[in-house]
Amino acid sequence: MLRWLSGLALAAALAAPALAQRHQPPTPSPYQQELERKKKEAETVDRDYKAAMERTNKSVAPTTVDPWQNMRGPSETNR
Repeated sequence: MLRWLSGLALAAALAAPALAQRHQPPTPSPYQQELERKKKEAETVDRDYKAAMERTNKSVAPTTVDPWQNMRGPSETNR
């Protein structure tokens, strides 16, 4: 009985470190960290671009403006 109990204690002592390591989250490699950083940067750029496009589309009224009207003489007519 003493051998069995000491064997069980030895097995538990050897299994404890392996069990403790199992619960730690895996650390990402530098390559994975770089990919994640680039992905977040691309999402930020995309979000900023979409926000700028929304502001631009709302601030520009659809009008028919003739940018050359000051360059024409008063006697010219539309053809």
